[in-house]
Amino acid sequence: MKIQPYMKSSLILKQAANFYSEKLYSFFEEEFIHDLGGLCIDHSSPDSSKFSIKNIDQSFDSHKWTVLFNSSEGTIQCSCAKFEMMGLLCSHCMRVMRQLDVINIPQKYLIPRWSSSAHKDLYSGLKIQHMRNNTCTSIQESQNIIFRNYICRFSYQISTEAQGNEEAE
Repeated sequence: MKIQPYMKSSLILKQAANFYSEKLYSFFEEEFIHDLGGLCIDHSSPDSSKFSIKNIDQSFDSHKWTVLFNSSEGTIQCSCAKFEMMGLLCSHCMRVMRQLDVINIPQKYLIPRWSSSAHKDLYSGLKIQHMRNNTCTSIQESQNIIFRNYICRFSYQISTEAQGNEEAE
C-alpha cells in the first residue's frame, strides 16, 4: 500500500512517503506538521549556521532548541538529539530546513533501517548498510544477523517457558 502524504504538494513529505515504512512515516509527518504550525525561529546567526527555535505558543513549553547547520558539509544537528537517538529528523531541524528552502531530506538522514524495504532486504540476503560506518556488510554477515536474531528469540522463548519450573531451569 502506497502512503499518501497529508500535504500532496510537499516534496519532503513525498520523499518520506516513498522511503519510510508506514509507522516511521507517521512519526515523520507528525514532526513535519509540528514544524509548520508550532515552531518559529527565535534567532539565527548572520551566516545561517546557528538557529534558536522555540514553540509559537510559549505557554505550552518555553524551552528553546539550538540547531546547527553546516551548508558546506550538508549537515544539520539539533540540541534535542532526536536524530542521534532515533534516526529521525526532528521538527526543529525541519523548521530550519524550511527556512533555508531545503526541499529534500539529505540522503545521509534517510537511515536504511527505517526504510519500507528494510525487512525485505535483510531477509532476502541483500547487502545491508550499517549506520555506524556507512559500509555494506557481506551477504554472509546478513545471514549471521538473521541467525543471531533467530537464536535470541528462541532462547528468550525457552527461558520464558522454563521460568518457574525447577526441573526445566
